[in-house]
Amino acid sequence: MKKIHMNRFMLMVVAAGMLAAGAAARAADLKSEVLGNLQSEDPAIRDAAAKAVISNPSLGTNVVSDIEAIAQQFIADDQRKGTAKTAILLLGKLKSKRSIPFLIEHMTFYVPYRPGRLESIRGACPCVAALIDIGEPAFPAVLARGLKDDDMGIERCLKIIFLHAKNKTAAREFLAESLEKLKTENARNKVKDLLDFLPKDSPTPTPTVKKSEPQPVAVKESAPQSVTVNGVTYTAPLKPTP
Repeated sequence: MKKIHMNRFMLMVVAAGMLAAGAAARAADLKSEVLGNLQSEDPAIRDAAAKAVISNPSLGTNVVSDIEAIAQQFIADDQRKGTAKTAILLLGKLKSKRSIPFLIEHMTFYVPYRPGRLESIRGACPCVAALIDIGEPAFPAVLARGLKDDDMGIERCLKIIFLHAKNKTAAREFLAESLEKLKTENARNKVKDLLDFLPKDSPTPTPTVKKSEPQPVAVKESAPQSVTVNGVTYTAPLKPTP
């Protein structure tokens, strides 16, 4: 009887091992298929592959380095900028902190649209869009890149990233804290310029009215939000002006 129980136990162990091996093989096949489709010349196939990565969290964490490699492979190929863009935007959606240095290095990467189509930050400047999606973890590296030199393209990218930050309060607080730590006048002026560019958070005070009167709604006042990148002027929310 004891021998029968032992045999059953061994069979269960073998079966579990076979199931695990099968699952690992399927995961490997899925990873290979997804990475192959992310390199397709067909945008629809690439988009479907990107959605597969996003819908499968475990797959996403396991392929970040491969996705970054795809972006690196095609980013300098003028005929395959769309492929690089798909990979870059996917890094942003996955909030890949490890990809921040790569995105900073290629911050001004630009994907021109076909004539007659409206441009958007996400479509034309994918590295900027990815850094916006990553959010607060990218702030220090983004600012450090902006303080490194006086490149106008980088300066414009910084304004877009902080202007469209998901958490604008955090963006203002980060810049304000950075301003206190900076020593050089040039660096301080750059951060002051960024702070001045961001909309103010304080609402307009609500006037005192009688209870019988309708209560007015407090609104936020802000300066027109616009920035020019590669000759195209964008006004919030991410729409170009003629």
